Amino acid sequence: DIRYPINFYEVEARFEFVDSTICENSQAQFINNTVGASVYSWDFGNDSTSTDENPSGQTYSAIGKYNISLAIQDNANGCIDTVVKELEVLPPPVVTATATKMCFGDSALLEASGANTYLWNNTNIIGDSIANPTWAFPSQTTTFTVTGTDTNNCSNTATAEVIVLMEPTDKFIDTACYIIGDSIAIGKDYGPSFIYDWTIGETDYLTCEKCASQVIQIKEEQQSPISFIVEYTDTSGCFSTQDEYEICILNKYTVDVPSAFTPNGAGENDIIYVKGHGIEELFYFRIYNRWGEIVFETNDINT
Repeated sequence: DIRYPINFYEVEARFEFVDSTICENSQAQFINNTVGASVYSWDFGNDSTSTDENPSGQTYSAIGKYNISLAIQDNANGCIDTVVKELEVLPPPVVTATATKMCFGDSALLEASGANTYLWNNTNIIGDSIANPTWAFPSQTTTFTVTGTDTNNCSNTATAEVIVLMEPTDKFIDTACYIIGDSIAIGKDYGPSFIYDWTIGETDYLTCEKCASQVIQIKEEQQSPISFIVEYTDTSGCFSTQDEYEICILNKYTVDVPSAFTPNGAGENDIIYVKGHGIEELFYFRIYNRWGEIVFETNDINT
């Protein structure tokens, strides 16, 4: 009866995840519980490997499932073992945020969607930073950032801008004089958040009644200044104010024509125009040659 001793060595590859489900672009952490090994070979499934007994965490930038393997060897006895476990990488939530305009001194509603819980920044000007929706009280136009977290504890951010409509500055009054027939620019464009009304003052010479600015011409003699008034109101109805343009007309008339020109196609002095101030109608404009013959005639001042 022959007996041979059989030696059993405890060599087993073991590891655990701190969390077997992680979020995209976050790190997976590994706990090595291996018994009896002297050599370690990790494959993290993301084109990274390690021979450390306790490797550092690994970042996963793409969603999906990854097979993580640990192969070990006991050099003293030649024993080997391998273990494979699955890691799942989840996408972050798609978080969106919206905000309303507000009048200065009022409040704006902030609202987010796409997650389970929310945390707003600028906590000093928000009623409840973890509520959704919540109210904000900025004193100027402000961008708010919200961090949304889903049921898998994955997070993402979104921003929303609260536009604060400020009360306009003091009434703008412009007083200027122009020669009769001049082009006169009046009005200012304060942006798309305002509507305009020119019907409060003089309207006879306006080219539009609801525009921000315009160019007008006054071709009649005026004995006293003309007052053009535009009232502009923000689209939320917070504030209204007026700008006023006091226009006086100088009853001056001038006509000027060059004494000569050279219509030879050289690019200099090829075209002649009648220029001046206060010209409402051109009765005729004639060009004579040196022999007193008419070579050109028009009654169109723009020709």
